[in-house]
Amino acid sequence: MAKSLFAALRQSGTLVVFTYAIEGLGHLRVTDTLYDGLPRGIDAAMLDVSDTKIIYWHRLMSLYPFVRKVLKWFQQEKNEYWFYSIYIRMLLNGSNNLYRKMINLLTEKWPNKKTVVVVSTHYGLAQQMAGIKNRLEKDLNIRLILVVQVTDATAIKIWYVEEADLMVVPSKK
Repeated sequence: MAKSLFAALRQSGTLVVFTYAIEGLGHLRVTDTLYDGLPRGIDAAMLDVSDTKIIYWHRLMSLYPFVRKVLKWFQQEKNEYWFYSIYIRMLLNGSNNLYRKMINLLTEKWPNKKTVVVVSTHYGLAQQMAGIKNRLEKDLNIRLILVVQVTDATAIKIWYVEEADLMVVPSKK
């Protein structure tokens, strides 16, 4: 897949879209770095898909250590399957905002692109993009390549996106 991705990046009909949300800082730094590191001549766009509900939960976790502990407890191995099954369903139910923003971007600002490489550095956006990927391809007659760039230092189940074409995981292994 990596060879196919690099070939797609060099084609004139390709657009690279970096999705980001204002909650959390790690994925924003990675997104900025990847965007700034693109070679000259590659068309790229940044797409803000902030979700007020997610921002609220991030803020709660940042302000209240008790809330952070409770949510981390839900993410432990014995609870992980149920927690992420429910959480992914919630993310997919909220993916209409991302769909509308992608439609707007690809029909109004970049209407002639046939290949779109979406880079997600936030697991929620990666899951949502995976949920709308086939619909966008069909509705816009495009090829969409989903790249998930993991930005967490710990391995948690939510980062696994089955529909991703490429997953990049920082690791010493």
